[in-house]
Amino acid sequence: MSDDAGQAQPGPSPDHPRQEADPPTMIVALTLSPRIVAELHTLIKNGDVAPAQLARRAPTLVASLTGRRTPTAATDAHRVLLAAVESLPAVSRDAARALLAINAKPRTTLTTRRTLASKYYGVGADRFARAYEDDVITALALALAERADPNATLPSGRPRFPPPPFRALRRRTA
Repeated sequence: MSDDAGQAQPGPSPDHPRQEADPPTMIVALTLSPRIVAELHTLIKNGDVAPAQLARRAPTLVASLTGRRTPTAATDAHRVLLAAVESLPAVSRDAARALLAINAKPRTTLTTRRTLASKYYGVGADRFARAYEDDVITALALALAERADPNATLPSGRPRFPPPPFRALRRRTA
């Protein structure tokens, strides 16, 4: 027998309830990142992150950031996107602003925006696109994933109204 048999075992006391651990944010970030990255690429190709474009081009991003699929959700998602861009380190922040055409002339081409973003890294536009653009997008995706609503239900890839079953189709006789 050990000497510890009669002593109380350490553990949570009634005065100090056991604290629940927060869910790891990195797991959330890793599960949301592929969808967020795909929609960020779409937004960068279009060069417009206005709330109307967010609702049209990035519905999964809007739903993950706000937890809603309402018309006002895109406006809230736009605010979260701008806050995420501002939270990045200086060079990545300026490059992300240029890529997403935030505070830029409307209808700038992707090549022009890459040229602007490449100046912050001190490289050419082609080198930036090959070596640094993915890093900027990944950093932004992680910043967005940290701000995502953990209770959001994301839209599925299935159509809203599935087609009728095959047996419902009738042969036409003419």
